[in-house]
Amino acid sequence: MASTDDLVIDSAESPQEPRLRAGFASAEITPSIGVAKIGWLEHITPTHVLDPLYARVCVLETAESCVVLVALDTLSVSRAHVAEIRMAIETRTGFRGSAVMVAATHNHAGPALVRVGDVAADESYRDVVTSAVVAAVVDAKSRTEEAEIGFARVAETSVPHNRRVVFRDGLVRTHGSLQDPDALHIEGPIDPILTTIGVRSTGGQLLGLIVNFTCHPTHHGDDEYFSAGFPGVLSARLSEVGVPTALFLNGALGNVHWIDPVRPDEVREMDEIGSILARAVQQGLASMT
Repeated sequence: MASTDDLVIDSAESPQEPRLRAGFASAEITPSIGVAKIGWLEHITPTHVLDPLYARVCVLETAESCVVLVALDTLSVSRAHVAEIRMAIETRTGFRGSAVMVAATHNHAGPALVRVGDVAADESYRDVVTSAVVAAVVDAKSRTEEAEIGFARVAETSVPHNRRVVFRDGLVRTHGSLQDPDALHIEGPIDPILTTIGVRSTGGQLLGLIVNFTCHPTHHGDDEYFSAGFPGVLSARLSEVGVPTALFLNGALGNVHWIDPVRPDEVREMDEIGSILARAVQQGLASMT
C-alpha cells in the first residue's frame, strides 16, 4: 500500500499556476448638452448634467490569456458598436476582441447611444464613447500588477421588487399596485443577491471591484437631467471609502424594479439605493477571502 509520502509532488516539477495581473481604469463619457436622451420612449433633450457618466474598465491577464470587461453608464449598447469597440481595442492594445465584454448598466437617464423607438442614436456621441473606452483600456493595461481575486455574495432584499401584478380579471399590469382590491399577487421573482468580485494586489492593496446586482435604474429618465442613476451613486460611494474603480454589471432585470407594488407611491431616490448597495458591497468585502 502506498504511503502518503508517495503522493507528494516535487514543487520544482509542479506546473505553475498562471500569475494573474489586473488593472482598472475609467474614462468620463458624460454627453454634452444637445445630445438626445433615451430610456423613456420619448424625445427628451436634457439641459443639465446631474452627475457624470463613465466607462469603467477591468483588465485581467495572465501570460496565456486576457479578459477585458467594460461597463458603460448607458441604457444599452448595440451589437455593431460592441464590434467596433472590440476592433479598436484589439488594434490599439493587441488584446483579442473576442475577449472583450462590453456591457451597459441599463441607466435610463443616459444619452442616445442606440436607437430606441423614434429616438435615433447620436453618432458623434458614439464615437466619443468608443475613444473613451479605448483610452480607459490602455490606461488599465498600463496599471496592471500581480493580483488575486476574492468573491462575496450578500442578499439585499429591500431594493428589488417585481413590477408585474396579476389581477382578478386575468390581466397582468406593469407597475400594478397590490393596494388595488382586484390585485391577486406578484407575477414573478426577483434576484436579491448582490455579488462582488474583489481584485487586490499581492501586497494587499484593493485595485477594483466588479459588482453584479439586478434592478432597473430608472431615476431621472423622464426629466431634463443626464445622470448615471444609482449605479453611478454606488461607484461614487465606494470611491469615498477607498475603492479606486467599481464596475456595475446589471443582472436579468426585465421586470425587477425599485418601486414596491405594496407601496407604489413611495419614492426611493437613487442616492438612497446606491448607498444601500454600497453598504452591502462593503459587508461582502469585510468577509471576502
